[in-house]
Amino acid sequence: MRWRFPDPSEEQVRRRVVGHIDAFWASFREREGALRDDIEGGRPLDLTWLGQHLEAVDPSLRWEIAHPRGSPWRLLLTTERHLTPLVEKILERAPRGLPWEFLGARPPVEAREAASYLEQRTGRSLEGWVCRVDPGEHRQMNVCFGLPDLGTSSDREALQAARLTAAVLLGDTLFARWVGSVRVSSLEGFEGGEPLSTLLPTVERGRLALLEQLPALPYFASIEEVSWTLYQSNPRRRPDYPFRTDLLIGKTVNPQLWACAHTRVPFHSERFSRAGETFAYLKMDSEEGFGEGGFEYKSEAEDALDEALIEARLGCVIGGGSGLRYGYIDLALLDVEAAVDVMGRVLREGKAPRRSWLLFFDDELAGEWISFHPRTPPPPGAP
Repeated sequence: MRWRFPDPSEEQVRRRVVGHIDAFWASFREREGALRDDIEGGRPLDLTWLGQHLEAVDPSLRWEIAHPRGSPWRLLLTTERHLTPLVEKILERAPRGLPWEFLGARPPVEAREAASYLEQRTGRSLEGWVCRVDPGEHRQMNVCFGLPDLGTSSDREALQAARLTAAVLLGDTLFARWVGSVRVSSLEGFEGGEPLSTLLPTVERGRLALLEQLPALPYFASIEEVSWTLYQSNPRRRPDYPFRTDLLIGKTVNPQLWACAHTRVPFHSERFSRAGETFAYLKMDSEEGFGEGGFEYKSEAEDALDEALIEARLGCVIGGGSGLRYGYIDLALLDVEAAVDVMGRVLREGKAPRRSWLLFFDDELAGEWISFHPRTPPPPGAP
Protein backbone atom coordinates (compact mmCIF):
# COMPACT_ATOMS: atom_id res chain seq x y z
CA MET A 1 0.00 0.00 0.00
CA ARG A 2 1.47 3.31 -1.11
CA TRP A 3 0.84 6.48 0.90
CA ARG A 4 3.56 8.96 -0.06
CA PHE A 5 2.96 8.38 -3.78
CA PRO A 6 -0.59 6.96 -3.96
CA ASP A 7 -1.83 5.20 -7.07
CA PRO A 8 -5.46 5.01 -8.30
CA SER A 9 -5.23 1.21 -8.52
CA GLU A 10 -5.12 1.02 -4.71
CA GLU A 11 -7.79 3.60 -3.99
CA GLN A 12 -10.44 1.16 -2.74
CA VAL A 13 -8.10 -0.48 -0.25
CA ARG A 14 -6.70 2.90 0.77
CA ARG A 15 -10.22 4.21 1.54
CA ARG A 16 -10.85 1.19 3.74
CA VAL A 17 -7.65 1.81 5.71
CA VAL A 18 -8.46 5.52 6.03
CA GLY A 19 -11.84 4.48 7.43
CA HIS A 20 -10.06 2.47 10.13
CA ILE A 21 -7.78 5.45 10.83
CA ASP A 22 -10.74 7.80 11.26
CA ALA A 23 -12.54 5.27 13.48
CA PHE A 24 -9.46 5.12 15.70
CA TRP A 25 -9.28 8.90 16.07
CA ALA A 26 -13.03 9.17 16.73
CA SER A 27 -12.71 6.63 19.54
CA PHE A 28 -9.62 8.38 20.86
CA ARG A 29 -11.36 11.77 20.95
CA GLU A 30 -14.29 10.22 22.82
CA ARG A 31 -12.13 8.48 25.43
CA GLU A 32 -9.06 10.67 25.87
CA GLY A 33 -10.43 12.69 28.80
CA ALA A 34 -11.27 9.55 30.80
CA LEU A 35 -7.90 8.08 29.81
CA ARG A 36 -6.04 11.06 31.28
CA ASP A 37 -8.15 10.93 34.45
CA ASP A 38 -7.45 7.21 34.93
CA ILE A 39 -3.70 7.65 34.46
CA GLU A 40 -3.50 10.63 36.82
CA GLY A 41 -5.70 8.84 39.37
CA GLY A 42 -3.58 5.71 39.27
CA ARG A 43 -6.55 3.57 38.25
CA PRO A 44 -6.21 0.35 36.21
CA LEU A 45 -6.27 0.95 32.46
CA ASP A 46 -8.13 -1.00 29.84
CA LEU A 47 -6.63 0.02 26.51
CA THR A 48 -7.97 -2.91 24.53
CA TRP A 49 -9.93 -0.51 22.35
CA LEU A 50 -6.76 1.38 21.38
CA GLY A 51 -4.87 -1.74 20.37
CA GLN A 52 -7.84 -3.15 18.44
CA HIS A 53 -8.33 0.05 16.45
CA LEU A 54 -4.63 0.31 15.55
CA GLU A 55 -4.43 -3.37 14.64
CA ALA A 56 -7.29 -2.81 12.19
CA VAL A 57 -5.15 -0.12 10.53
CA ASP A 58 -2.02 -2.30 10.48
CA PRO A 59 -0.95 -5.10 12.86
CA SER A 60 2.65 -3.83 12.99
CA LEU A 61 1.72 -0.50 14.62
CA ARG A 62 3.12 0.08 18.11
CA TRP A 63 2.04 2.78 20.54
CA GLU A 64 3.18 4.47 23.70
CA ILE A 65 1.45 7.02 25.94
CA ALA A 66 3.46 9.45 28.05
CA HIS A 67 3.11 12.74 29.88
CA PRO A 68 6.56 14.36 29.97
CA ARG A 69 7.05 16.97 32.66
CA GLY A 70 6.06 20.41 31.37
CA SER A 71 4.73 19.03 28.07
CA PRO A 72 1.34 18.00 26.69
CA TRP A 73 0.20 14.43 26.85
CA ARG A 74 1.86 12.39 24.13
CA LEU A 75 0.78 9.50 21.92
CA LEU A 76 3.70 7.96 20.06
CA LEU A 77 2.99 5.72 17.07
CA THR A 78 5.81 3.70 15.51
CA THR A 79 6.15 0.79 13.11
CA GLU A 80 8.59 -0.82 10.71
CA ARG A 81 10.64 1.69 8.74
CA HIS A 82 9.06 0.93 5.37
CA LEU A 83 5.63 1.85 6.84
CA THR A 84 6.72 5.36 7.85
CA PRO A 85 4.42 6.91 5.18
CA LEU A 86 1.44 5.11 6.78
CA VAL A 87 2.25 6.66 10.17
CA GLU A 88 2.48 10.04 8.45
CA LYS A 89 -1.05 9.52 7.08
CA ILE A 90 -2.38 8.52 10.52
CA LEU A 91 -0.88 11.63 12.14
CA GLU A 92 -2.15 13.82 9.29
CA ARG A 93 -5.72 12.83 10.25
CA ALA A 94 -5.26 13.28 14.02
CA PRO A 95 -7.87 15.43 15.82
CA ARG A 96 -7.04 19.05 16.61
CA GLY A 97 -7.67 21.00 19.79
CA LEU A 98 -6.81 18.24 22.28
CA PRO A 99 -4.15 18.59 25.03
CA TRP A 100 -2.05 15.98 23.24
CA GLU A 101 0.84 15.84 20.83
CA PHE A 102 0.82 12.98 18.33
CA LEU A 103 4.22 11.82 17.14
CA GLY A 104 5.66 9.25 14.78
CA ALA A 105 9.14 9.38 16.31
CA ARG A 106 10.29 9.82 19.89
CA PRO A 107 12.01 13.20 20.40
CA PRO A 108 15.29 13.44 22.34
CA VAL A 109 15.05 13.50 26.14
CA GLU A 110 17.44 14.69 28.82
CA ALA A 111 19.70 12.21 30.58
CA ARG A 112 17.68 12.27 33.81
CA GLU A 113 14.45 11.39 32.00
CA ALA A 114 16.29 8.75 29.97
CA ALA A 115 17.55 7.15 33.18
CA SER A 116 14.02 6.95 34.57
CA TYR A 117 12.68 5.53 31.31
CA LEU A 118 15.41 2.88 31.04
CA GLU A 119 14.94 1.76 34.63
CA GLN A 120 11.20 1.33 34.05
CA ARG A 121 11.76 -0.60 30.81
CA THR A 122 14.75 -2.77 31.75
CA GLY A 123 15.41 -2.44 35.46
CA ARG A 124 18.92 -1.12 34.73
CA SER A 125 20.43 2.04 36.16
CA LEU A 126 22.43 4.53 34.11
CA GLU A 127 24.46 5.50 37.16
CA GLY A 128 28.13 5.75 36.20
CA TRP A 129 27.56 5.30 32.43
CA VAL A 130 29.74 7.33 30.09
CA CYS A 131 29.69 7.61 26.31
CA ARG A 132 31.87 8.28 23.30
CA VAL A 133 31.09 8.94 19.64
CA ASP A 134 33.39 7.40 17.03
CA PRO A 135 33.40 7.70 13.22
CA GLY A 136 31.44 4.93 11.50
CA GLU A 137 30.98 3.54 8.02
CA HIS A 138 28.46 4.72 5.42
CA ARG A 139 28.55 8.32 6.70
CA GLN A 140 27.28 7.32 10.14
CA MET A 141 28.60 7.51 13.69
CA ASN A 142 29.11 4.76 16.25
CA VAL A 143 28.05 5.28 19.86
CA CYS A 144 30.11 3.54 22.54
CA PHE A 145 29.08 3.26 26.20
CA GLY A 146 31.31 2.52 29.16
CA LEU A 147 29.34 0.61 31.83
CA PRO A 148 30.39 0.09 35.44
CA ASP A 149 28.12 -2.96 35.84
CA LEU A 150 28.83 -4.79 32.61
CA GLY A 151 29.69 -7.97 34.44
CA THR A 152 26.36 -8.18 36.30
CA SER A 153 24.33 -9.25 33.26
CA SER A 154 24.84 -10.77 29.87
CA ASP A 155 26.44 -8.68 27.14
CA ARG A 156 23.28 -9.06 25.07
CA GLU A 157 21.11 -7.50 27.77
CA ALA A 158 23.62 -4.68 28.22
CA LEU A 159 23.73 -4.05 24.48
CA GLN A 160 19.93 -3.94 24.26
CA ALA A 161 19.85 -1.44 27.12
CA ALA A 162 22.57 0.62 25.43
CA ARG A 163 20.72 0.75 22.11
CA LEU A 164 17.54 1.84 23.89
CA THR A 165 19.47 4.47 25.83
CA ALA A 166 21.05 5.90 22.66
CA ALA A 167 17.68 6.04 20.90
CA VAL A 168 16.02 7.78 23.86
CA LEU A 169 18.83 10.31 24.32
CA LEU A 170 19.08 11.13 20.61
CA GLY A 171 15.46 10.71 19.56
CA ASP A 172 14.30 8.10 17.07
CA THR A 173 14.98 10.09 13.89
CA LEU A 174 18.56 11.14 14.64
CA PHE A 175 19.36 7.67 15.97
CA ALA A 176 17.90 5.78 12.99
CA ARG A 177 19.49 7.97 10.34
CA TRP A 178 22.91 8.79 11.74
CA VAL A 179 23.96 6.08 14.22
CA GLY A 180 25.57 3.01 12.69
CA SER A 181 26.34 0.78 15.66
CA VAL A 182 26.04 0.89 19.44
CA ARG A 183 28.74 -0.81 21.48
CA VAL A 184 29.33 -1.48 25.17
CA SER A 185 32.49 -2.14 27.16
CA SER A 186 33.60 -2.16 30.75
CA LEU A 187 34.19 1.23 32.30
CA GLU A 188 37.64 0.06 33.29
CA GLY A 189 39.99 1.13 30.51
CA PHE A 190 37.25 2.98 28.60
CA GLU A 191 38.91 5.97 26.91
CA GLY A 192 37.38 9.32 26.07
CA GLY A 193 34.24 8.81 28.13
CA GLU A 194 31.91 11.80 28.53
CA PRO A 195 28.68 12.27 30.52
CA LEU A 196 25.51 11.02 28.83
CA SER A 197 24.27 14.62 28.63
CA THR A 198 26.92 15.26 25.94
CA LEU A 199 25.69 12.55 23.57
CA LEU A 200 23.03 14.57 21.75
CA PRO A 201 25.16 17.68 21.07
CA THR A 202 28.12 15.51 20.06
CA VAL A 203 26.12 13.51 17.51
CA GLU A 204 24.47 16.68 16.23
CA ARG A 205 27.89 18.28 15.68
CA GLY A 206 29.01 15.11 13.92
CA ARG A 207 25.95 15.23 11.68
CA LEU A 208 26.65 18.82 10.68
CA ALA A 209 30.31 18.03 10.05
CA LEU A 210 29.37 15.13 7.76
CA LEU A 211 26.96 17.37 5.86
CA GLU A 212 29.65 20.01 5.43
CA GLN A 213 31.72 17.43 3.57
CA LEU A 214 29.07 17.25 0.84
CA PRO A 215 28.77 19.62 -2.14
CA ALA A 216 26.30 22.43 -1.56
CA LEU A 217 24.93 22.12 -5.10
CA PRO A 218 22.68 19.29 -6.30
CA TYR A 219 24.17 16.55 -8.42
CA PHE A 220 22.78 17.86 -11.72
CA ALA A 221 24.76 21.09 -11.30
CA SER A 222 28.13 19.32 -11.39
CA ILE A 223 27.47 15.93 -13.00
CA GLU A 224 29.70 16.78 -16.00
CA GLU A 225 32.74 17.04 -13.72
CA VAL A 226 32.44 13.72 -11.89
CA SER A 227 34.25 10.44 -12.48
CA TRP A 228 32.56 7.04 -12.64
CA THR A 229 33.33 3.87 -10.72
CA LEU A 230 32.42 0.44 -12.13
CA TYR A 231 31.29 -2.65 -10.18
CA GLN A 232 30.73 -6.29 -10.97
CA SER A 233 28.87 -8.99 -9.02
CA ASN A 234 27.80 -12.59 -9.46
CA PRO A 235 24.09 -13.03 -8.64
CA ARG A 236 22.25 -16.35 -8.54
CA ARG A 237 19.62 -17.12 -11.13
CA ARG A 238 16.07 -17.06 -9.77
CA PRO A 239 12.53 -16.95 -11.23
CA ASP A 240 12.41 -13.23 -10.45
CA TYR A 241 14.47 -10.64 -8.59
CA PRO A 242 13.31 -8.18 -5.90
CA PHE A 243 15.12 -4.87 -5.53
CA ARG A 244 18.50 -5.14 -7.37
CA THR A 245 19.39 -8.72 -6.52
CA ASP A 246 20.11 -9.68 -10.14
CA LEU A 247 22.69 -6.93 -10.72
CA LEU A 248 25.68 -8.07 -12.79
CA ILE A 249 27.52 -4.83 -13.58
CA GLY A 250 26.99 -1.34 -12.30
CA LYS A 251 28.40 2.16 -12.23
CA THR A 252 28.15 5.14 -9.90
CA VAL A 253 29.45 8.66 -9.39
CA ASN A 254 29.46 8.14 -5.60
CA PRO A 255 31.05 4.92 -4.31
CA GLN A 256 30.04 5.72 -0.70
CA LEU A 257 26.40 6.05 -1.69
CA TRP A 258 26.58 2.92 -3.84
CA ALA A 259 28.13 0.86 -1.03
CA CYS A 260 25.45 1.90 1.44
CA ALA A 261 22.63 1.30 -1.04
CA HIS A 262 23.88 -2.23 -1.76
CA THR A 263 24.27 -3.40 1.85
CA ARG A 264 21.85 -4.05 4.69
CA VAL A 265 22.81 -0.72 6.30
CA PRO A 266 19.79 1.60 6.60
CA PHE A 267 19.86 4.19 3.82
CA HIS A 268 18.67 7.78 4.24
CA SER A 269 19.07 10.31 1.44
CA GLU A 270 19.89 13.16 3.81
CA ARG A 271 23.26 11.54 4.62
CA PHE A 272 24.31 11.94 0.98
CA SER A 273 22.85 15.28 -0.12
CA ARG A 274 22.91 18.80 1.30
CA ALA A 275 20.51 19.93 -1.43
CA GLY A 276 17.56 17.83 -0.26
CA GLU A 277 17.73 15.25 -3.06
CA THR A 278 15.95 11.91 -2.91
CA PHE A 279 17.89 8.97 -4.34
CA ALA A 280 15.90 6.53 -6.43
CA TYR A 281 16.35 4.02 -9.21
CA LEU A 282 14.39 3.07 -12.30
CA LYS A 283 13.99 -0.68 -12.73
CA MET A 284 13.01 -1.94 -16.22
CA ASP A 285 12.28 -5.46 -17.40
CA SER A 286 14.87 -6.19 -20.10
CA GLU A 287 13.11 -9.42 -21.09
CA GLU A 288 10.03 -7.40 -22.06
CA GLY A 289 12.18 -4.80 -23.78
CA PHE A 290 11.24 -1.49 -25.39
CA GLY A 291 8.29 -1.30 -27.75
CA GLU A 292 8.46 -0.83 -31.50
CA GLY A 293 9.62 2.66 -32.43
CA GLY A 294 11.00 3.30 -28.95
CA PHE A 295 14.48 3.18 -27.44
CA GLU A 296 16.67 0.38 -28.72
CA TYR A 297 18.92 0.11 -25.65
CA LYS A 298 18.77 1.04 -21.96
CA SER A 299 21.62 3.47 -22.54
CA GLU A 300 19.35 5.52 -24.83
CA ALA A 301 16.71 5.73 -22.10
CA GLU A 302 19.43 6.71 -19.62
CA ASP A 303 20.72 9.54 -21.83
CA ALA A 304 17.21 10.81 -22.58
CA LEU A 305 16.19 10.83 -18.91
CA ASP A 306 19.43 12.54 -17.89
CA GLU A 307 19.01 15.26 -20.51
CA ALA A 308 15.35 15.91 -19.68
CA LEU A 309 15.86 16.00 -15.90
CA ILE A 310 18.89 18.30 -16.12
CA GLU A 311 17.08 20.63 -18.50
CA ALA A 312 14.17 20.84 -16.01
CA ARG A 313 16.67 21.28 -13.13
CA LEU A 314 15.00 18.40 -11.31
CA GLY A 315 17.80 15.85 -11.11
CA CYS A 316 20.11 13.63 -13.11
CA VAL A 317 21.44 10.13 -13.59
CA ILE A 318 24.10 9.17 -11.04
CA GLY A 319 24.55 5.49 -11.81
CA GLY A 320 22.90 2.31 -12.92
CA GLY A 321 23.61 -1.15 -14.19
CA SER A 322 22.45 -4.31 -15.89
CA GLY A 323 21.24 -7.49 -14.28
CA LEU A 324 20.23 -10.99 -15.23
CA ARG A 325 16.73 -9.72 -16.05
CA TYR A 326 16.44 -6.01 -15.27
CA GLY A 327 18.13 -2.79 -16.29
CA TYR A 328 18.71 -0.06 -13.70
CA ILE A 329 19.14 3.71 -13.80
CA ASP A 330 20.09 5.45 -10.53
CA LEU A 331 18.81 8.99 -10.03
CA ALA A 332 19.22 11.98 -7.72
CA LEU A 333 15.90 13.87 -7.71
CA LEU A 334 15.20 17.30 -6.23
CA ASP A 335 11.41 17.07 -6.57
CA VAL A 336 10.16 13.52 -6.99
CA GLU A 337 6.63 14.32 -8.17
CA ALA A 338 7.76 16.91 -10.71
CA ALA A 339 10.55 14.59 -11.90
CA VAL A 340 8.06 11.74 -12.36
CA ASP A 341 6.08 13.88 -14.78
CA VAL A 342 9.22 14.47 -16.86
CA MET A 343 10.28 10.84 -16.65
CA GLY A 344 6.83 9.62 -17.64
CA ARG A 345 6.92 11.64 -20.83
CA VAL A 346 10.39 10.35 -21.75
CA LEU A 347 9.54 6.72 -20.97
CA ARG A 348 6.25 6.81 -22.86
CA GLU A 349 7.90 8.30 -25.91
CA GLY A 350 10.64 5.67 -25.68
CA LYS A 351 8.10 2.81 -25.35
CA ALA A 352 9.58 1.67 -22.04
CA PRO A 353 8.60 -1.81 -20.77
CA ARG A 354 5.27 -2.04 -18.99
CA ARG A 355 7.14 -3.56 -16.06
CA SER A 356 9.07 -0.41 -15.21
CA TRP A 357 9.10 1.10 -11.72
CA LEU A 358 10.67 4.02 -9.91
CA LEU A 359 11.90 2.67 -6.58
CA PHE A 360 13.74 4.34 -3.72
CA PHE A 361 16.99 3.80 -1.86
CA ASP A 362 15.57 5.05 1.46
CA ASP A 363 14.39 2.41 3.93
CA GLU A 364 11.45 4.66 4.84
CA LEU A 365 10.30 4.50 1.21
CA ALA A 366 10.88 0.78 0.67
CA GLY A 367 7.12 0.23 0.45
CA GLU A 368 6.61 2.97 -2.14
CA TRP A 369 6.98 2.78 -5.92
CA ILE A 370 5.80 4.70 -8.96
CA SER A 371 4.80 3.13 -12.28
CA PHE A 372 4.44 4.72 -15.70
CA HIS A 373 1.79 2.48 -17.22
CA PRO A 374 -1.80 1.93 -15.98
CA ARG A 375 -1.41 -1.87 -16.09
CA THR A 376 1.97 -2.15 -14.37
CA PRO A 377 1.92 -4.84 -11.64
CA PRO A 378 3.66 -4.33 -8.27
CA PRO A 379 7.44 -4.78 -8.46
CA PRO A 380 8.86 -8.12 -7.30
CA GLY A 381 9.39 -8.08 -3.54
CA ALA A 382 6.88 -5.29 -2.89
CA PRO A 383 5.60 -5.46 0.72
